[in-house]
Amino acid sequence: MLLTNDGYFKKVPASSLRGNPEQKIKEGDAIVQEGDYTNRNEILFFTNKQNVYKCKLYDMPESKASMLGNYLSNELNMDAGERPINYVVLSKYEGHMLFVFENGKASKVPMSAYETKTNRKKLQNAYSDASPLVTALYLTEDIDVVLFSNISKILIFNTSLVAAKTTKNNQGVQVMTSKKGSVVTKAEPQTIANIGNEKYYRARHIPAVGSFLKNEDRPEEQMTLGDT
Repeated sequence: MLLTNDGYFKKVPASSLRGNPEQKIKEGDAIVQEGDYTNRNEILFFTNKQNVYKCKLYDMPESKASMLGNYLSNELNMDAGERPINYVVLSKYEGHMLFVFENGKASKVPMSAYETKTNRKKLQNAYSDASPLVTALYLTEDIDVVLFSNISKILIFNTSLVAAKTTKNNQGVQVMTSKKGSVVTKAEPQTIANIGNEKYYRARHIPAVGSFLKNEDRPEEQMTLGDT
């Protein structure tokens, strides 16, 4: 399965991938998430309008690698201007969602907060709207996350520092302190960000101001050093 920036979703059977593994997407579009799952699971789509749409995977139509897939806004009857930002696939409502916002705050919500006894397809107030959302991450355990600001500051923190709250749209706690009107522009697991000199950027307590990115830790610098 995969999700693209433009909101196209494809559930492609493994048998279809054997013949043509190359995924077709619209020109200018990009794959933002993909994974392998079974039809027995449930899928949750979080959107830019603080909603979450819940479906059984077996209810989602199948597609082919050679097709664009299904446009989720139409498939799930989303509101005008609403688009999916990521999905979570579950067999049990375990783990947490971590939401990181531009104002440097982060909230951690247990997945049980999204579990319902009825087959409700849409849940509102899935996360806070007090500040624009930067990233939503599904956590099965606490991990190190890297925050990037628009003034080239970096902060690495462990999600155990953020206490979970069952209120889905809680505003969270301050993780990265804003300086001179700065905002968080990106957040991703340390395993993906692969920032060198981890101790230099790590916060033992929050909130923290972060540290300016060193030249040797910039991705292009790391690539150059590795090529020599």
